[in-house]
Amino acid sequence: MLDPDKTAHAQQSLYQRLGGYDALAAFVSELMPRLRRDAKIGAYWKGKSLDGQHREDKLLVDFLGSAFGGPVFYPGRDMKTKDQQNKSSSFHHHH
Repeated sequence: MLDPDKTAHAQQSLYQRLGGYDALAAFVSELMPRLRRDAKIGAYWKGKSLDGQHREDKLLVDFLGSAFGGPVFYPGRDMKTKDQQNKSSSFHHHH
């Protein structure tokens, strides 16, 4: 019987199984315009330039590629640091 943990598919990283950088870039290019148009969360991107949006999209692709085990360098802040900064910023704006 086949051992599912020893199949070639199981030995690939999630990054590879999803189709690599191009597949992640295609996913992000489909997802982000929908999020930006969303009535509830679209306000987050209101007023951001197209260049800023493209930079955020690239950072998201890089983040996902790195998080999913790909050979991608993510130059942005880690989620824990970013979350702490958002909480701090939110506190100062509301108090």
